[in-house]
Amino acid sequence: MTAEKNKTNEKVLAMYQAVWKLIDEGRDIHRIKVSDITECAGIGKGTAYEYFRSKEEIVSRAIAYDCKQQFELLHQKIKNHQDYKKALEDCFDWLTENRDRRRLVAQFLKKKDTFPGFPPRCETNGEVPMVFEFMKKLILLGREQGMIREEISDYLASIQIFSQFLGYFAFQEIQPDADDEEIREVKNFLCGNIIRCLQ
Repeated sequence: MTAEKNKTNEKVLAMYQAVWKLIDEGRDIHRIKVSDITECAGIGKGTAYEYFRSKEEIVSRAIAYDCKQQFELLHQKIKNHQDYKKALEDCFDWLTENRDRRRLVAQFLKKKDTFPGFPPRCETNGEVPMVFEFMKKLILLGREQGMIREEISDYLASIQIFSQFLGYFAFQEIQPDADDEEIREVKNFLCGNIIRCLQ
């Protein structure tokens, strides 16, 4: 069973999609069986074991795959931006849109005894991980628009940007029922922090 096989096989993708369909329907992922996943995917139960060793591996890889897909969508969304502040706002909007899925990932990370293989080891094959490519693009955009001072290294700029994203994570956990006005206020404040610190 190779990473490449998992990456491209339609049956594997169908199982990943089935996992998220079941989650979105409100099913407790800890109670879902391999047969539930394969039935939802429209394939035989035995097929699952041609690609995965356990339900836990299917679920952990489905989560990792979804994270990668969502990250690619964000990357595509901002890659042609001409407005640095708008690009930052889009990042915060993406964090809001994916809040429930991020919470699920956090639950898995806390239950290492239940899902010992999560997150699965990243097979990069020498490629630069997407998060670094994304941050590089965001920082380059800021530099092109004069929003990041020359003396600030890419590394320090990354720390500043990520720290504000983490602040937004904390806000969402502390105020899960925040209304649109509160969300907009926090988003503007954190975007402003990034710009003020880097400009």
